[in-house]
Parts: sequence; C-alpha cells; structure tokens
Amino acid sequence: RNLPSLLSQNYPDYEVIDKESIDEGFAVLYDTIMKEEEVTKKALIIDCGGGTTDLAECKFTKSKNSKNGAIKLEIESSSGDSDNFGGDKITERIFQYMKILYSDHFQEKPKRIIDDFIPSSIDIFQNVDENNSSEKLYENFKKAYLDCEKIIPTEYELHNNESSSNREKIKNNYYFLRELAEEMKKQFFVKSSIQRNTFSSDNDNKQDSDLNVIYLNKWSLSYFENNELTRVENFPEITFTIKEINQLIKGDIYAVVSKLLIKYDKDLNTYKMIKLSGQSCRIDIFKEVLKEFISGRSLRFSKSSNNDKSKELELKLSCVKGAINYFNDKNKGIIDPYISFINTTIPYSITVGNKDIIIKDDDINKSVGILTRTAQTKNIEILLKNSEDTKTIQHSIDISLY
Repeated sequence: RNLPSLLSQNYPDYEVIDKESIDEGFAVLYDTIMKEEEVTKKALIIDCGGGTTDLAECKFTKSKNSKNGAIKLEIESSSGDSDNFGGDKITERIFQYMKILYSDHFQEKPKRIIDDFIPSSIDIFQNVDENNSSEKLYENFKKAYLDCEKIIPTEYELHNNESSSNREKIKNNYYFLRELAEEMKKQFFVKSSIQRNTFSSDNDNKQDSDLNVIYLNKWSLSYFENNELTRVENFPEITFTIKEINQLIKGDIYAVVSKLLIKYDKDLNTYKMIKLSGQSCRIDIFKEVLKEFISGRSLRFSKSSNNDKSKELELKLSCVKGAINYFNDKNKGIIDPYISFINTTIPYSITVGNKDIIIKDDDINKSVGILTRTAQTKNIEILLKNSEDTKTIQHSIDISLY
C-alpha cells in the first residue's frame, strides 16, 4: 500500500496531493522569494531540526510573465549534505554537563566549571579546524562524563546485574536528567534568542542570563554512596548560565556547519541569502559561526514575535507554511512556476551481507537496489549507515510475509 492512498484512507476530509511536490528547502524559502524584486539570486537553506541538520541550495529567477501578468518563477533546487546533529545533540551535551556537576555536588567536591574542560583561552573554531572534527575539543569533557557513571549511573543497559530496585533508580536517573536537560535547552533558546535579520556586531556589554532549573514539582536523583544507590529528593542549588552553555555547544555547532559548507567555500560569496530554518537555529551561535564563513551576506529567518511560543511554532512550521502558500498561489494563477531538482544524492548506504544495495552519494533519481534470494530465505538482515558511516542501524525483514 503506497503512502498517498494510506493518507487518503485515514484522512478522508483532506486532499492528498501526490502528483506534484516541492523540495523542502524551496518550501522554506518561498515566502522570502515572493518578497524579493524581479532578480536572479542564489540562496542556501540550513535547517537544524531535532535530529539532523540539512543543507539545501536554491537558484531562483523572478520576473513578470508578459502574457498573463503572473509572477514567473524559475527554480533550480538541490539537496546538499546532511549531518546527524540537531537539537537532540544539544540536549545530550547539556545532559552530560549536568551529570558532571551533580556528581561533584553529591561528592561534596568543588564545583567544576566549563573552563575546566573547554578553556575559554583557546580558539574553539581553530581547534576544530586543526583536528578536522570536534572530537579532540571534547576529549577531556567526555572522560569526565564517563567517570561520573560511577557516581550517578544513567546507562541502565549496562547495569543488568543490579537489583530490580536499583535498575529502576538508574533508569529514572536517565529520564529525569534528560527531562532537565531538555527543559534547560528550551529556556536557553528563549533567553538567548534575538531578532536575526542581518549580520550585526556583537554587544560586549551583554549580561549573562541564568538558567535556573526551578520548574519541576519534585527532585528525584540517585547516586552511589558507600556502594549503595541513594535517592536524593532535595533540590541542589546549582546554577547554569548561558555563557556556559554557549561554550559547551559552540564546538559542535561549528563542526557541523563547517562540514556542510566546506564544499561551498570558494563560492559562498555568490549566495546572496542564507535562510535559517528549524528551532535549533534560534541559537545565537549559528549566526556567530556563519560569520566565520560568509562576510556581509544577508541572514534571513522568521519574523519577530513577542510571544516565544509563536516564534517556536513559526520556525517549526516554516516549511509547511511555504508549501501551502506555494500551492495556493499556483492554483490562483498568481505564480507561473518552473521547478527543477539537480544533484540530488542519497545521504546513506544500505548493505545486505557483503553486498551494497544502495550506495551513498548516488543520484537519488537513478539509483536502484536489487537483491536476489533463494526460495528458502525467510529473513533478511539490512544494515543502514549514515553519511559518515559512524552510525549503523540493523533491521530484520521477515520476507515470508510478502
């Protein structure tokens, strides 16, 4: 059963458009294009969502159709690279940092600061460039985090030998700290967000805003004391600042943007517009990082709103909003579009046994994977690898059902 028919069956009150679609990057950019004069421009779209950061490029020509007066749009759109960095990775970093500080607190040790792991004296961008990744930058931080498993255990899958009561406490540690980290990340987005219309100079007189974890009804965290897992319900008075979080995640954000933009390095100044999309792009560091690559270019993102919920919703729905407006304008005859997709490649690989079924970077429109099997075969093990070959997902398919 194909997806359009499945959607039509489950949502009979809605029209499912299955004969025409538009690229996600173009959908994000559409409203901005309609505000531009009659010109030819190139744009890059960086979409940082919850799980990935994606890059797309778009070249558009806007003019008047002499026959019917409609706005003529000629669009060349292509998907660029993708990276498995997103808001979830930021949550993970904050989770790790919180675990380190709370471990120090329960051991009654002096509170460590972010400078103990990522010194403010070093040039973070240069460090990432010299090592071609952020791994070296976070080396000491990672070691400190792993050492804390002996104090505040969260890797519940590694503690199968513990009692059922302890395993529940360890699982609670993971989900409780994860919840704290997620809530802190949301506060960080709100308190550090500014109206990002164009590149501007930094204000050195800004004060750091504290991110106080005061929003929970109860506190429930367990740590090892004299080989016993002790539950703590008193709220530890530890404050996290925006300056700390900035320093914590700056290397990760620079590494992913650098990776995505490196192949455009010589041509970046030919792009007249950079469009940021996705909730994670609200972080000021994205603007700071982009200034390292693009000097004097226009940085566009959603309009300002005094309501933080409205800002968050607008960023999440920018793609959907652009797609709806595009199809509405097309149906009304306001625009006369011609869209072509170029250089669209597959960002992952699929392997069965020792045979590559789908090869990474192949043309998505031409690549076809073929697998032969004997009649006796009942299950097929498929390996899916991401663009960096650093993460593998194994999936078993029962082909006797087909």
